Order: sequence, then C-alpha cells, then structure tokens
Amino acid sequence: MSEESSKQSTSGTELEDTMKSMLLEARKLRMSGSYSESIHLLEIARRMAFEHELPTMEIDVLEELGNAQTHSEPEQAFLQYQAALNIAQLLNDHRRVANIFVDLANLHRVQGRSNEAHECFQTALGIYETSPDSNKEFVLLANLAGFYYELNQPVEGEKYIAKAIQLAKLNGNISGEAMSLCSYAKGLQQVYKFDQALTVVQQAIQVAELSNNESIIATALECNGYIHQMMHNYDKAVECYLPAMKMFEKQNNLRMVASILSNLGFCYQNRNDDDTALEYLGLALEFCRNIGERRNESLVLRAMAGSYTRKGELEKAYHMLHEALSIIQASGNIRMQAVVMAGLAEVVHALGNNDEAYQTMEQAVELLKNGPNDIKLIRVMESQVELYRNDGRLEEAERIEREIQAIKAVR
Repeated sequence: MSEESSKQSTSGTELEDTMKSMLLEARKLRMSGSYSESIHLLEIARRMAFEHELPTMEIDVLEELGNAQTHSEPEQAFLQYQAALNIAQLLNDHRRVANIFVDLANLHRVQGRSNEAHECFQTALGIYETSPDSNKEFVLLANLAGFYYELNQPVEGEKYIAKAIQLAKLNGNISGEAMSLCSYAKGLQQVYKFDQALTVVQQAIQVAELSNNESIIATALECNGYIHQMMHNYDKAVECYLPAMKMFEKQNNLRMVASILSNLGFCYQNRNDDDTALEYLGLALEFCRNIGERRNESLVLRAMAGSYTRKGELEKAYHMLHEALSIIQASGNIRMQAVVMAGLAEVVHALGNNDEAYQTMEQAVELLKNGPNDIKLIRVMESQVELYRNDGRLEEAERIEREIQAIKAVR
C-alpha cells in the first residue's frame, strides 16, 4: 500500500470512528429528552457520510434516524428506512437489508398495518435463512413472535419465540435470552395465559440477573410489573415498577421511565385513585413530549381523559381526547384511532350530544371492521351496546350484541 493510500485509509477509519461516536451521542441525547438536538446531530452525520462516500455509515445513520422518528414522525421514519434500504441493496449487503426490513416491519406494526408488517418480517426471515446473523436473527424472531401474539395467533407466536430463545442460548447470549423470555411472557398474557406468563417472567428475571446488566434486569422487572398489572394485581405491579424505574433513571433511559410512569398511572386509575394517577400520567406526558414519543403521548392523553371523566371534568377529557386523536390520525394507526374515537363518543354522550356520540361510535366500529383485530372490534362494539342501552335504545343494542356473537363464533 502506498503512503498516500495509507493516509486516506487512516483518515477514513478516523472519520468512521468520529461518526460512530456521533451516533452514540445522538442516541444518548434522544434518551435524555433532547430529541431535536439528537435529530440535528444525526442529520450532520448523514451529510458527512454522504460527502465522504461512506455508504455503510450512511445506512447506519439513516437507520438511527428512522428509529428516532418511528414514534414521532412515522412518515419521515419511512423515508429514512427506504433511503437506507436503497443503499444497502446497491451494495448487496444482505444483512443490512434484512435489518432494515425488520425496522420497516416494526414501523408498520406501530401504525397498525399488519399486512405490510408481516410481509417485511417474512422478507427479513428469508434473508437470514441464506445469510445467517444469529445476533440479529434472534431479535427478528422475538419481534415476529410478539407480532403474532398481537394478532391473536399464539401458535405462530410460540413457534417463533421458541426459536428466538433457542438461538440466544446456542450463542451464549444471556441478555438476548432474557429479552426473549420477556417477549414470551408478554405474549402469553395477551392470550390470557397468566400463570404461564408469571412462570416465564420469573425465568427471565433469573437469567437477567446472570447477565449483570442493569438494563436487562430493569427490563425483566418492568415485564413482571406489566404481567401483574394485566392480572389486576396492582399493588404487586407497583412494587415491580418502582425499582425498574430507578434503574432506568440511572441509565437516563427516559423512554422506559415514561412508559413506567404511564403504567403506574394506569395502576392507580384501577385502584380508583385518580388524583395519584393524574400525577404519574402528567409526568409521563411531560417525558413523552420531551423525547418526541408522539404515539405514547397519545396513549397518556387518552388515559388522563379517563381520569378527568371520572372526576366529572368532561371538558378537559374532551380536549385531551381530541388532542390524542389528532396525534394518532397523523400516525395512520387505524386501530388506535378507533379506540380513541370510542372513548370520545362516551365523553360526548356524557356532555349531552347524543347524535354526535352515536355517529362517532359508529365511525370507530367501521374503522375496525376493515382490520384484522377482532378483539378491539368487539370491545368497541360492547361500548356501543352500553351507549344504546343507557339511552333505552334496546333494539339497536340487541342488534349489535348479535353481531358481536357472530364475530366471536367465527374466531
């Protein structure tokens, strides 16, 4: 190698190291609540990669941008992933192509686009079968399992989570094994196998403790709290959430802190303590806004509206649900849009605007009838039944109940 080419190689390596440091710093900024600064730093890194003709670094930066924008600016996230995919395909970098398809699948998943998510997951799986990457593949398998549980397809979910756990074990990936067990536990609770979910999450905690990784331990504790929350064991859930939140605070992982704060709010709501619930939810809302978590912001707003409704502060609830609805409509998540509209219909009804309430509830049902998730459809239709029964419109209520039974019969 000539002296000139050696200098260029060294220069390129130093530049790549600088850009890797920028990626880490951008991630830290985002996790600590400095979302705009994080995006700005990533945009600088992308320009550097483009100008210095470092295509693999440009892919990494575009992926990081997509990850950052998935929950706040999903349309931008899609553009970032598509640009990264185009470069990776030109380079014939099969592993990076597979990783980006996983990113795209999770973006579609967040937006409720099940068919597109399934297609992207299966494309990534096909690539890994010919170009193995065990560390990335187990992440895909765990994500794919969670996706099938969300679609109420537990047989497929268990198939893929078993593969993820086995792959993590074979590669001595303790952290990966713990994370996969957490995914398994949450999947089991989604199909109401609570006792089995508790057994699995205890295994996850034991494996996590072997990792000596506080982030993994905190994730397992948070998972344990979530399982208890779904079982209505709210005291136990709070007991699990608080130490997990302290660990995430130490790591400056504000995304997980915000998630736990919102779940603590839900727990106190279900203990009929709306004042404490609103304290936790208010903090969660502040964190979500600081870190650009628009999707979770909408969920928190919806929860806060529930507490304000019970406290009789209907105007506050109405405005919060409208704000949540505008966020979700921008994201394109039809399922969540329908759920929020159903809640909005109940508040509108309580305010005395019956015709608007019926119309809004009917729109929510129609949105879900075109989707794959019968569970959410049934829940919204049950709310519709209650609305009609409360107004003495028994024929409409009975008609909708018959429709619900027909949906359940074919599931």
